[in-house]
Amino acid sequence: MSIRSGTKVFILCFLAILLTFFGGAAFGDAYITADGTEEINYLEEIDVHLGNYGMWAINGGIVRNFYTTTSGSRTYYHEGLIVTYPDGSHGMVAEGSGSEAWNFGTIQPGGDPADGVYGMFAVDGGQIYNSRTYERTGRYSYEWLTGSIITNGTGSHGMVAEGPGSGAWNSETISTLGPGSYGMLATNGSEIRNHIDGRSGTITTLEYGSHGMVADGNGSQAWNGGDISTEGDHAYGMYATVGSTINNNYTLLVDSYINTSGFEAHGMVAEGSGSTAWNYADILTTGESAYGMWATDGAQAYNIGINVLGFSVAGFIETEGEGSHGMVAEGLGSIAANVGSIETSGMNALGMKASGLALAINLGDIETSGTGSVGMGAENVALALNLGEIETEGEAAHGMQANNLGLAVNMKGLPDLEGLDIIPLPDTLLDILDEFGFFPGEIVTTGYGAHGLYARDFSVAANFGDIFMKGNKPTPTACWPRTFPWLSTLAT
Repeated sequence: MSIRSGTKVFILCFLAILLTFFGGAAFGDAYITADGTEEINYLEEIDVHLGNYGMWAINGGIVRNFYTTTSGSRTYYHEGLIVTYPDGSHGMVAEGSGSEAWNFGTIQPGGDPADGVYGMFAVDGGQIYNSRTYERTGRYSYEWLTGSIITNGTGSHGMVAEGPGSGAWNSETISTLGPGSYGMLATNGSEIRNHIDGRSGTITTLEYGSHGMVADGNGSQAWNGGDISTEGDHAYGMYATVGSTINNNYTLLVDSYINTSGFEAHGMVAEGSGSTAWNYADILTTGESAYGMWATDGAQAYNIGINVLGFSVAGFIETEGEGSHGMVAEGLGSIAANVGSIETSGMNALGMKASGLALAINLGDIETSGTGSVGMGAENVALALNLGEIETEGEAAHGMQANNLGLAVNMKGLPDLEGLDIIPLPDTLLDILDEFGFFPGEIVTTGYGAHGLYARDFSVAANFGDIFMKGNKPTPTACWPRTFPWLSTLAT
């Protein structure tokens, strides 16, 4: 054998030793694999290195992150531990139809922040569950084994589902720390749910652009049946893009909510034609310029609620912060429709806003407070239509405002929309509600210089409903004198 050949063999052997010692498995492999079988975490603790998987289910296999011990004839169950290291090392993976991965222990990062690491990953029809199970843990004790997922690093998501038929389900806790790290992500027609069989999950994210739940791609869906909290600038509670759908659900057993904190940290965002956001529960934003719901570039956002004896049971949006808006529709074809309740507080806060060939329609309740607060606004060739109730409180507060070729209309009764599918309620129900006076077209303003309707810059504001004013120097209609607005009042 030549010296060069011997050196090559030595190097290859040395590399193999390094991979075995530091990785524990060959690159791209898994520490525990269920190939059409069922496996538990018999290693008890797995340290995942070099792009490997902690546990991998393929060809209909099932992996579960717990381990067992025996004492005499008894079997005891314990939570397993999977530790992920840089970079791209996933904790648990389910690949292919029929494959499942269940986490009943802890998946967490080890050492320095790891980029591109997923706690759990479902692909090509696989299913992943961050859940709990009730098992014997001692001679006289039974306890819940509960799943927990923690990630730390850029683009390191808690749970990811990729491809049609793939799904991710969470009923326990997911925490992400790092820019652009999502709690749960659905791509390419997959589905993610923050609940399992009535048990709600908890998702918390921290850092810039770290969203709670994201649906990306045609047919992708995200359903929240639990709690989502984000802290960081531009960190959304739920985000739909490229023809996907997001739902913040309400049930009689679980009151789901979304809570965001940070600059432009919106509650729910739908972006692009075909993308839709539905809120049936509670949304709270506390940051500057943060919107409760935002539909942009041809998307739709709907807030659906029930108001019982003055109390909002479902479909409630609350924003706190300067420039915070309840619902916004922006861009050609975008729609924001409120059939629930919206409350905003803060300077220059808007209940609803339409901009750039978009539509905002209110069939519910809007309350705003703060200097310069506006119930509904339309600008840049957009329409704001109020069929419900608007209350504003604050200096120079406006019920409705039209700017820069905008159109603001306050109307009592349901108009003939000529088949336009912009109200997310059945036509029969709308007719019944209209018959019983559920669309009052009412504006109430309180405060110094409070205006019912306000138009400027070649805009139009029209009243076909009722306007009530309270406070010092209130006016039912007002316009900027140096432009050419048009205002009309044909009712009270």
